[in-house]
Amino acid sequence: MIAQLADLAEAKYCKTTTDADIVIVNTCAVTEKAQKEGERYLRTLKEKKPACTIIATGCMAELYKGNEAAIGADMLVPNVAKGELLRVLFPKSNVGARPTARAAKPAKTRAFLKIQDGCDAFCTYCIIPSLRGAPTSISEDEAVAAFQRLLCEGYKEIVLTGIHIGLYESGLDKLLARLIALDGEFRIRLSSLYVTEITDELIQIVARSNGKIAPHFHISLQSGSTEILRRMGRKYSASKAEELIHKLRKEIADVTIGADIIVGFPDEGIALFLKTLHFVESCKFDFLHVFPYSARPNTPAASYDDQIPQEEKLSRARMLRGTGNALQRQSAERLVGQTVRVLTEK
Repeated sequence: MIAQLADLAEAKYCKTTTDADIVIVNTCAVTEKAQKEGERYLRTLKEKKPACTIIATGCMAELYKGNEAAIGADMLVPNVAKGELLRVLFPKSNVGARPTARAAKPAKTRAFLKIQDGCDAFCTYCIIPSLRGAPTSISEDEAVAAFQRLLCEGYKEIVLTGIHIGLYESGLDKLLARLIALDGEFRIRLSSLYVTEITDELIQIVARSNGKIAPHFHISLQSGSTEILRRMGRKYSASKAEELIHKLRKEIADVTIGADIIVGFPDEGIALFLKTLHFVESCKFDFLHVFPYSARPNTPAASYDDQIPQEEKLSRARMLRGTGNALQRQSAERLVGQTVRVLTEK
């Protein structure tokens, strides 16, 4: 969206917090909570600003295709057209006519470069494949050119993002090898990765990058129970994930490892939840992102028997977050007395 905002500015539109003519809302529908919050925000916005043109893009635009009035939007721009959003708005002008793999002038020191979109893993709980479609990637040349533009604009840390960056078409390790060969003082950070996408080649690229790639892994784990991983449709076991975590700690100095965890998946009895809790404690993750399971429409898991009551899911989430907070504090305490290099944001 940053590039599109830059195009609006060049077309003499200006940002405002009061009397906007156009409001563009980038929505999420990965969880039920995110969807409900988006619906509530759009409807409230329409009630408060009935004369304003409200455009919803992102995943909710896919869900409500052809029914924008139901959520208070005047126009829906689906994910596939998000990069062309301004051409949709202004079809007879040149606004947004340039390539979208660029960014606005920096307001912060960290930039985000989207190199991939889509997913075809079809995990049993996940709605993303139906909202984002099959995996696609920008070319290596386009990624490198966009990365260089961001460096020229003053960014010192660039985060490579996507739905599944481990599925980057020509190989994430190959792209990283080209990026770290660029001149300049910068740091690359990787967004979340699937367990099976963290290859030996990727580990070695990070280990030998001389600090140009942050030793930071955000693992899309989801459970520490092999039984639940199987029901989720994940293509690895808990032992495979544990093996990976030990390898990362062995091969990469001062590595930071975090994980996404879903609690309260159907048929996750207390014994299986405790398996995940013990797994987290054993692996000593540096941070956790914990989510109560959210049934999404038209996914297999939504119709599974043995759905867990909402209060129980929330209780487990609180318990696991408490463990995560304790582990995060321990991780921070290991840095006491050390000198480290940091990126100043203000």
